[in-house]
Amino acid sequence: MVAMTCQPRPAATIDRLSVRINQRRLQVVADVRLPRGGSLTAYLPDRELAALLPRSILAPVGRSEPSEVAETVAAILRRTLLGRQVRVRQYAAQYYMAFLSWRGVKFEGKDLRIEVKKRL
Repeated sequence: MVAMTCQPRPAATIDRLSVRINQRRLQVVADVRLPRGGSLTAYLPDRELAALLPRSILAPVGRSEPSEVAETVAAILRRTLLGRQVRVRQYAAQYYMAFLSWRGVKFEGKDLRIEVKKRL
């Protein structure tokens, strides 16, 4: 029997973020800095966006212009996500980002330590 060892997969960091309306859908796009240098553009999937924002922000009561909703969402997401670590995955010809698992977050004394583990 051969034991497999895994090195932790480094996480990328969100440097810049934009929100736009594309074909009547809200789309979040970020420039992420890769751990070994370089950067790329990655999209935030709808399931990740739903974990961050309540539906009431995306569908406010009353009449709001789509651009107003996009500006509000962009302001919230910039404060929440800039500098945050994410995993980047490629699907088809685009890159998508996903947040790290809570299982890797450890609190030690006054510091927060994040362990990034690769799944087999």
